[in-house]
Amino acid sequence: MSGVSLSDLLGVGIALAAGLLIGLERGWHQRDLPDGHRVAGLRTFALIGLLGGLSGLLAQRWGAIVLVAVLAVVALLILAGYIVTARMHSVMGLTTAMAAITTFLVGVLAAGGSTLLASAVAVVTVALLQLKRPMHSGIGKLTEGELTSGIQLLLISVVILPVLPDRGFGPFEALNPYKLWWAVVLLALLSFLGFGKPKLRIPDIYENEDNQRAFGRLLHACDCCDTAEAVIDAIRQLDARQIKGLGPAVANLLYFIHPTLVVPFNTAIVRGYNALTGGNVKLGRWDHYLSMREGVMRLNAEHRSRLSNDLGAVAGLLFDIGSGRYEAPPRENDPLAAQAWQGDLARVREETAAQHRQWTLERESDTTHTEIQGWLRDLGLSLGFQVWIAANDRSREYLDGRLGDGCLEGLPAGLDGAAESVRLIDVVWLDTVGERVVAAFEVEHSTSIYSGIVRMLDLALGSALGAGTAMFLVAPDDRRDQVAQQLRRPAFSRVSELGIRYLPYGELRLHRAAIGRFGTGLKPILEVSQAL
Repeated sequence: MSGVSLSDLLGVGIALAAGLLIGLERGWHQRDLPDGHRVAGLRTFALIGLLGGLSGLLAQRWGAIVLVAVLAVVALLILAGYIVTARMHSVMGLTTAMAAITTFLVGVLAAGGSTLLASAVAVVTVALLQLKRPMHSGIGKLTEGELTSGIQLLLISVVILPVLPDRGFGPFEALNPYKLWWAVVLLALLSFLGFGKPKLRIPDIYENEDNQRAFGRLLHACDCCDTAEAVIDAIRQLDARQIKGLGPAVANLLYFIHPTLVVPFNTAIVRGYNALTGGNVKLGRWDHYLSMREGVMRLNAEHRSRLSNDLGAVAGLLFDIGSGRYEAPPRENDPLAAQAWQGDLARVREETAAQHRQWTLERESDTTHTEIQGWLRDLGLSLGFQVWIAANDRSREYLDGRLGDGCLEGLPAGLDGAAESVRLIDVVWLDTVGERVVAAFEVEHSTSIYSGIVRMLDLALGSALGAGTAMFLVAPDDRRDQVAQQLRRPAFSRVSELGIRYLPYGELRLHRAAIGRFGTGLKPILEVSQAL
């Protein structure tokens, strides 16, 4: 260890640690890609950091030429890996390559004695890599006006302010350009932050496009439906998002759409309802509103001859009681009324919880369906096929992009009358020239297989391009018997002619990496699937 100091060891150690840290983030980011499909992962980044540290030490002894030479070799290797991966996935992105070069330079910094700076750069790099999604989301929400305001603020504060003279001019030197311009900067900053806007800003509504769309879906659903069940279902879907500013007060808008189904809602109405029925409804909670609606509907039905189908009449009565215009009948120690309200609230909460469980299952099903489509997409591209993703799924998010990335934008003209059905098949593999459909895959996570089978029949029997196509139903491992039973129905008597095969999730998960790396043609898929 002659000639190696403790500071050298510390520098190399920090270089290695920086590589491991950045490699951990990159490896996690690419965790779903099969082996051989990643530009660099945990081990590669650790070695790049270590190589940077060693190069920094060697450069101190033999000159900067060593550093330049090693950096050139590393850059060429990274470039080669990037080109191979880009061709494999048809997706372009320089982030991982630039992170690798940064890791090398961090190692050089650490070996040169700037350990604190090297550590800080490594942490900042990891943060920038990990914050990709929120950063891109923020850019997507940025309006042109906000971008222009921000640039103007930087221009007057960073470019103009520093060059203004900081001294007095005019009578008594009362005019100081530098200080006057600070006032301009402050006003521009206040304008940029929106402090001068007279309207009430509720960030969850005004600054979140997803929440705006959720509110729009509520209004659209209520406008299009005509049953209480549909209105309540739309309300529960909005409630599940817990959007600030979109509580039960929104019921006042819904009342004008469905005056016989939706009860208006405000403080006086709630106070009047509690006074009249002995309930304990609270503002700001949809479950309390729905329980109040149950009670109001009963009250309206009980006194229908004195009230109206329009719930505005009973709401007006409750408002008058709640605002003190009329007194409610005395309700001292009425356990039955309290028990009835508690029953309404418990029932509403139970129904809402059941609905939430159903929505969760549907979201999980959608996620699994998209993941399997992504596996089949990548596998088809790795095997050299052209890939088509169902038209209604192409824009779904998958990994760092969209499910349709790298896939065909349109189907061959030769599909004739079958094109309308084929465009909705989950995944289709075509030969390299697009003259023949090689394989078609329908992913059936939990739903009925009927619509998928009909689309495959249209492909096989409605077009010359679909003749001889290998067809697969891709489903969970334990659904084989259920799928086979559905195929025995008389309506699908011709399905047996198609030779549809069953491809379990488990087999696809287990073998997809090896097939993508070493397989050729369709034979490996046929071997891991099962005849039905």
